[in-house]
Parts: sequence; structure tokens; C-alpha cells
Amino acid sequence: MAQSPTDDAVPTAPVSFGRGEHHVADETAIPDGFARRISNFDIDDSGKLDTRPVFELVPSMVGGHSMWSNNNHTLTLVFVGSELCKVLGGVALMHLGVFLTGRGRVWYVEINEDVWFSNGYDGGVIRASGLVESFGTTPVVPPQMPGSEVLDIRNFLTPMPFGRYLTRFAGRLWCVQGDTIFYSQALNYQQHDRRYNFIRAPGYITAFGCVSDGLYVSTGQEVFFLRGDDPGKMELVKCSDSAAILDSQVYLPFDTVDTDALSVNGSQYQVSNTFAWLSRHGLCVGIPSGVVRILTADRARLPVHTRANSALLARDGFYQVVSVVDSIGSDGRGHAKDTPVINL
Repeated sequence: MAQSPTDDAVPTAPVSFGRGEHHVADETAIPDGFARRISNFDIDDSGKLDTRPVFELVPSMVGGHSMWSNNNHTLTLVFVGSELCKVLGGVALMHLGVFLTGRGRVWYVEINEDVWFSNGYDGGVIRASGLVESFGTTPVVPPQMPGSEVLDIRNFLTPMPFGRYLTRFAGRLWCVQGDTIFYSQALNYQQHDRRYNFIRAPGYITAFGCVSDGLYVSTGQEVFFLRGDDPGKMELVKCSDSAAILDSQVYLPFDTVDTDALSVNGSQYQVSNTFAWLSRHGLCVGIPSGVVRILTADRARLPVHTRANSALLARDGFYQVVSVVDSIGSDGRGHAKDTPVINL
């Protein structure tokens, strides 16, 4: 008797990887909807796989680094070597001048349409008018009256230090050097009181950023929260062991994150941004009140990385956090890689 070609066919079943990668489960017991590793594919919530688009580096961007764009995408900046440039039309560059002598990633923050930038060694501020000025200024102190014992506070003010992780919070400019957080005078972003305007952390700081009621500070071992708006009364309170991989921080619009995962005591925090970072357990988010959520804690285990550069990508109707990491290979050297795809 003739057999139908389908009689001995292998049974099939629909397969979906809409839930992303799972690094924790045994290889033979990966939960439905997950894959161990997914390379060069984007996955939507329905499980549809699309190949990632191919990108090419524009010739004018060769040597470029530390690209930044403001929230409404009306201004995009990039450094080509040590020269600051404005990006025009996505391809052309307007050269603004050389403002860096040190190396390293440049950090930015926009305050009242002025853009402050620094790599921890040098920096400046681009005024709304387009003029580029120095990062900090020395106050002019009038001569002390003969016989007066009253000291002018301006005697103790110095230019705001250069630093990484620039942010604005409670009417001040904040930045980081090593294990120390520096902040400016209130509403005077260019000057700093060297006697008081700093906070020491218990280790080298790997991430630093603000939410509506405080600041997150990560060292290489743990995460702390600084609550309040008076720096003199702030205290470091530990809130998580999921320490940030160096430089991996990124701000996320609140509507990109599953609000069920961020509810606290039945309440949803409606804030404009959440502060996020990459840890060994995947993507972590910090919301007001020092509440940290590890969105991938039960399924992500990342290798040891020394540094990462994260960005929020909006494409085809959904958001992705894309991190390029510098990991330690078997030869002991750093290797730049894409992070694993973790579909949230």
C-alpha cells in the first residue's frame, strides 16, 4: 500500500520566542516562549522575528563618539576626536571647535536650553545662542573692607569641577569624579563651594542619575539612593545589590516600562522618566522613593563586563535598550560586543 508523503512526517508545533532570552533554565527545560540565545533578530510581543536592519557609518562620522540628542531631537551633537560638532540632516557636520584634551566618553545635560558637557577632564557649555563657553567660572570677589572680619562666601567658590554623569537636580548641576559626587551652588551651575559641595560614596561610582525625588548612586558592589532636595541633609541609603556595569546607565520614558512591574503598594508611579542601568542580572530600573526593579532577574545572567554604553532606541513602534559592552575575554583583554537580546 502506498504511503502518503506526510505519513512519516515529523510532528510540528508552533514555536514562539516572544518572551525573549532565558539564561537561567536548564538547556533541556527552557520555558515556552523563550530561547537561550537570539542573534541579529528583533522580536515583537507576538513572537514575530524580524532581522535587524543593516546600518552603515556615514563617512563624516568616522572617528566620532559620544553622540547626544535633546529630548525633542532639535539638536544633535557628536565629538569627532576632540572637536565638538553639530549634526545637520543626519549626515553633515558643523564644526564648533576643539574643547577636549583628555580622553573618554562625553556626558551631557540640558538646562534651560543650555547644554553642558564634560568627559571628566574637560568640558564646556553650549548656550542657546550657539556660543560655547567654559564649564565653570571663578567668581569676582570685591576687596574686603579694612578691619572687617566678615568673610565673603565668594572667597570659597571655585569653578564647578569637570565630571561624568552630568545631571540637574534640585536646582543644581551634579557630576561625579571617582568616588565623589560634586554639586554646584543653587541655580549657579558654574560655581562650587569646595568646602561643602560634595558627597563621598563608599566606592568607585559606576552610575549616577536622578528621578523626581532623589538620586541613584551605584558603586561596583551596590546601589544607593539619595533622597530629598537639600544636599546638606542627604544620606546614602542602600536600595539594591544589583550594581551597575560601569557607564551603562540610560533614562527611560515611563510609558516604555511595564507599569505592573513598577507598582508599589498598589500605586503606579507616573513620572516622566525612570533611571535604568545594566547589571549582571539584566536591566534594572529605579523609580522614585529608591524603589529598584530588576526586570529580567529570573531569566538573565550576563557575563562579567568592564564597561557598557547604553541607549534607548525607538523603532517600528516599540522601544529597545541597546547596550554595547566591553567584556573580558579568555585572553584577559577587552572585547566590544552587543548585549544579548532580552525582550521585555
